[in-house]
Amino acid sequence: ISLIVNQEGTQLVEIMDATGRTVKQNVIYGNENQIEISDLRTGVYFLQVTDEGGNTVTKRIVKYWFTWKWKIENW
Repeated sequence: ISLIVNQEGTQLVEIMDATGRTVKQNVIYGNENQIEISDLRTGVYFLQVTDEGGNTVTKRIVKYWFTWKWKIENW
């Protein structure tokens, strides 16, 4: 997944499965980073980004059986 974050600084990025268990966790710096997700199974996940101030944004993502196709849904 490519992430473009519209603010400078450090962000904690977590990917959680449908049960809320964290399956990936990265710290990103600056405003653009890559997160490797090819090892995740098909299913529904939640992408959560938390900035240095504690502000959090969560998005639902769906991984299809195509490892290259992700759908990020706004809700």
